Amino acid sequence: MDDLDRPILGLKIDCEIEDNQNKIDILFWQQLAAMQVPTPAAASMQRKTFPTLSHPPIPKSPAAVLQILVDYASLENMSGGLWVGNR
Repeated sequence: MDDLDRPILGLKIDCEIEDNQNKIDILFWQQLAAMQVPTPAAASMQRKTFPTLSHPPIPKSPAAVLQILVDYASLENMSGGLWVGNR
């Protein structure tokens, strides 16, 4: 399913989906890593390029970043667009 076929679920649901996908990655990382059987040459090249990870890489969370920006923008609107802080 490409992006055009995906239903619009909303930012909160997108964040929940991201969180659940990341939890699944962490839960099954060791099992998935054990199933990877690269050829010796490919394994040697891969070790030189990428260190062996005992856990999944830090996930990218575009929906979470978007939620932070939405929250920040709503605070800006509530304060009349004036940021009160150290200047």
